[in-house]
Amino acid sequence: MSTIAEQLINQGINLGISQGIETGLRKGTLIGTILACQSILGQAQSEAELKVQPLEQLEDLAKQVQEQLRERLNRQ
Repeated sequence: MSTIAEQLINQGINLGISQGIETGLRKGTLIGTILACQSILGQAQSEAELKVQPLEQLEDLAKQVQEQLRERLNRQ
C-alpha cells in the first residue's frame, strides 16, 4: 500500500508526462504546418531550426505563414 505522498508524486509524474506528450504533439503539428506552408511559398527553414523554438513562437509563425499563403491564394 502506498502512502499519500507516493500517490501524489505518481499523480504529478503522470500529469507531467501527459503534458509533455500534448506539447510535443502540438509542436509537431505546428512544425508540419509551417514547413508545408513555407514549401508552397518558396521559403525555406529547416525542421531542426523549428524544433528548438518555443511553442508560442511556433504558434505565431504558423499564423504568419498561413496568412501569407491565404494572401497569395487570394491574389490569384
